[in-house]
Amino acid sequence: MTLMQALVRGLEAALVARAHRMRIDGAVVAAYIAAYLALDWVSFTNALHGIGITPWDPSSGLTLTFLIVKGVRYTPAVAIAELLSSECLSLVSVPFPAALGGALVVSGGYALAAVILRQILSDGSNVNRAQDVAALIAVAVFAAGVIALGYVAIYGTYGLVPWRGFTEAVFQYWTGDVIGIVVLTPLLLLYANGPSRASWRLADGRRLVEIVLQGLGIVAALAVVVGPDYDDEPARRFYLLFLPVIWIATRQGIAGATWAALFIQSGLIALLEVHDQPAAIVLRFQMLMFALAATGLMLGAVVTERQRARHALSEAKSRLSVILNTASDAVLTVDEHGRIESANAAAERHFGKSADALIGCDVRDLLAASNALEQFAGIAVGTSSDTRVCRSPS
Repeated sequence: MTLMQALVRGLEAALVARAHRMRIDGAVVAAYIAAYLALDWVSFTNALHGIGITPWDPSSGLTLTFLIVKGVRYTPAVAIAELLSSECLSLVSVPFPAALGGALVVSGGYALAAVILRQILSDGSNVNRAQDVAALIAVAVFAAGVIALGYVAIYGTYGLVPWRGFTEAVFQYWTGDVIGIVVLTPLLLLYANGPSRASWRLADGRRLVEIVLQGLGIVAALAVVVGPDYDDEPARRFYLLFLPVIWIATRQGIAGATWAALFIQSGLIALLEVHDQPAAIVLRFQMLMFALAATGLMLGAVVTERQRARHALSEAKSRLSVILNTASDAVLTVDEHGRIESANAAAERHFGKSADALIGCDVRDLLAASNALEQFAGIAVGTSSDTRVCRSPS
């Protein structure tokens, strides 16, 4: 093969690979835009002034996840999705410059938020620590506020939002986006790198029964809070929803807390729609929902961290046990009072007793034998916080 033929074939391979990547990118963008429009359509209720200022905007959660996981090079896809949403779903005619300006504000704002979060979150896209959840909530609150100000200002300039209602519009837009992010983004990020990281391990029937009971607890709490006897005072009974969320978060960790938040938010919005409540009442519920979701996520993250620490400790102990049991020297671990905590196989052979018989005994009792000093000649004692390791030649 000549050098020219090699160069031509290399160029062909590069062009084919690029075309393949472009097809994949195109499919990803199309799927994102379709999901964005679907979520906007489902949540397009109580729209202030007939435009995309709603009490709940799950598309914001999808967008932030998309940019965190795939990267900010997909920012134009976000702008296109927002532009299509403004033109297709708005109940009033939106001038193209207003729709374009709003789309640029939304896409630019969440691209910047994604850049910040990629630097803060574990591995760039995980929310498996309490500090990750706190960072996500803080960035969401700030970014949604900045975007709300820019979006409403642009639409106000074109007369779609009256200036006397500027504050109300900003507050509703901000609330909708924050709730959308807090409820949806943690769940999507947990599963973005594979469902195994967020599995609930339904290995036994008791775990499945518990999850069913937790779901029924949420349903019962929702029925009391926004049921047939519903009134216009959301704070009077809303605290009941904290009970199943705390139960789920302490048992299932961050994965369970994310599902609980989504389940409650969806049920809450659906029931408020059934009661045909105005946006003002829905917003009051949404502020309480923000507190509920944030509490559940933080608690779930702390529980997950503790579970991870216990698992790591268990693995470390297992590895240490394997190492010690294969050692040719007799090794004992004793506490600060001299009681034996563990003994390896060589220690069992050395002292002629099983590990179960040795554990709990006073190590000084082993020195009672007439040849004890010879047995322990050359003992090396290493001390940690409260445990000593005694090593003796076998």
